[in-house]
Amino acid sequence: MNGTENRKRRSGQAPSASLDQSEARQNAARPLIPRLPDVDEKKDETRSRPGERNGVTRPKRVPKKKTVPAGRTRRAAAYRKRTKNGKPLRRLEGILSFVLAFVAGFSGIMCLSIAWRSVRTARLNRELSRLHAAYTAELADEPEEAPAPALSAELPGEAPQAETRPADERAEGAAEEDDPGAAVQTAAQEPPEAAGSGAVPGVQPTPAVETVRTAQYHRDTGEALPEMAKLRQENGDLVGWLAIDGVLDLPVVYRDNSYYLTHDFHKQENASGTIFLDVNHRFSARACNLLLHGHNMKDGSMFGHLIRYQDINYLKRHPVIEFSTLWQKERYVIISVMKVSLNSRDPSFFNYFSYPSFKKDEEYERYVRGAQLASLYAIPVTAEPSDALLTLSTCVDDDRLVILARRFHGGETVSEMRSLVSTAAWQ
Repeated sequence: MNGTENRKRRSGQAPSASLDQSEARQNAARPLIPRLPDVDEKKDETRSRPGERNGVTRPKRVPKKKTVPAGRTRRAAAYRKRTKNGKPLRRLEGILSFVLAFVAGFSGIMCLSIAWRSVRTARLNRELSRLHAAYTAELADEPEEAPAPALSAELPGEAPQAETRPADERAEGAAEEDDPGAAVQTAAQEPPEAAGSGAVPGVQPTPAVETVRTAQYHRDTGEALPEMAKLRQENGDLVGWLAIDGVLDLPVVYRDNSYYLTHDFHKQENASGTIFLDVNHRFSARACNLLLHGHNMKDGSMFGHLIRYQDINYLKRHPVIEFSTLWQKERYVIISVMKVSLNSRDPSFFNYFSYPSFKKDEEYERYVRGAQLASLYAIPVTAEPSDALLTLSTCVDDDRLVILARRFHGGETVSEMRSLVSTAAWQ
């Protein structure tokens, strides 16, 4: 069998007829071996090569060079490389951008809201001050319609009190009629035998209890101040006007302890609210201690500036409070500045809200002494049981900043009180 026959047999072709039958049977029993190309034989050019499809050469893919964007550091680029082309970092950046955008938007809305409330409150306060000044100026032009003297010329002890005193007290004398505290001092100094023909010999009276209980601290009847009467036509809840030079100049109302937290003087909803008299400290002739509440506004409105009294220099610059009731104008001097906790177990707790009046002198003196001990400063101003008190309260976080003042005595001047308070010191 020549080489051609052998190649045919290996390639799977039928052998020629010249083979004998034995060789044909032997060859049929052998497995067919596929033809292997020779070493020197060239590869079939029609077969696809790497990078080709159906004989068409595909362009070689060149990886893009990663460049660091403008403003990025090499460290950021290396971190992106470690985090698979920066996909996790970009996802985190997206989340952070959304959070920051939300916070910025919410903060902007809150700032706009606060600014709007501040502008609205300031506008209302200016309007009230303008009305008060206009009424005062109008009354100054028409003195015959203004029976009450101006604030700068009237002292608390000089206000007439004859209309508010009982008939038996009005007969005691003109000195007692001019000064509400004169009845207290006179009764305290009166000897037992002058108590009347019905006095029992050997029995000492207790003037301290009776004098404080019947003392007249304010005027609550008679003709109202003209400027206050006109303002009261706009709001029937008006009970006074509070002013501290360079600090505040606002009306005071009385209704309950919730309504004026969210309503202004014109009874419109306002987050700043209005200065109001505590519901348990109703204004009357025998109300010894008047408690006023107000919001601590961040824009300084209402009682927002009272927190500055935590600086002793601010106290020395603003020691005098002017409070006008519907019937008279009064001046007070600050005797205590307290930061009080509302937790009765806290050492800084002080019950300043339960004493609209006092049953006896000892209770009054104990209250004033406790307020002076709890004060941030030692203020060399004393208070007597015949002195009316004024208390201002506002929030400082979870605590209260409380300012206690007592009314001017007859003959005391603003310069004298400023001189006394200027010697105050931390304690």
